[in-house]
Amino acid sequence: MTARNTRRALWGAGIAAATAMLLRRMRGDFERDHRFRPSTAAMVYASYGIQLAVAAELMAHPTRRLPIPRGTALVLGGTLGVTGAGTFALAGDVFGSARQLSGTETGHLIDQGVYQVSRNPQYLGYLTLLAGATVASRSLDAVLSTAATAAVFGYWIRREETNLTELFGDEYRDYRASTARWLGQPCAHNRRSAIHRTQPN
Repeated sequence: MTARNTRRALWGAGIAAATAMLLRRMRGDFERDHRFRPSTAAMVYASYGIQLAVAAELMAHPTRRLPIPRGTALVLGGTLGVTGAGTFALAGDVFGSARQLSGTETGHLIDQGVYQVSRNPQYLGYLTLLAGATVASRSLDAVLSTAATAAVFGYWIRREETNLTELFGDEYRDYRASTARWLGQPCAHNRRSAIHRTQPN
């Protein structure tokens, strides 16, 4: 193993441990107050910065390349990047305040705009933008890093859904039943649950 790969392995282990600790802190905030403390929100944004720095390093110095032509990678990556950036911007624009956007203020349930087609357009947009950049670089290392980020987001989204259900009750359950977690149709179980609630006893 080269010195660079050793450093990357150590960085990866450190980031994984820090991510686990941050997720516990985020979950604790939700269980206590249904929102983040400002310090927790600051840590979340700092983690995004670290993740982007790691992705940039992996894109600049890949150990393995995606087996696709450079031109194809640039077109596909550019399309994904523009789509992701637009989705992320539209998602952020719906919120009424920076505090609500950061999760430090609960506010009201957001179900308009791009949130009508995805329950998590911020995560979706960010991941699509990141995927576009990594595909354009043809760095397999960066693609795998993006996949790991998507797995962390998937884990956290389920915790957010629990928090939103506790906050908004049937209003969120109905929204969840009519809108997909990412894109497409919501799962059949959620639709059946919504239909059952509308049936007279």
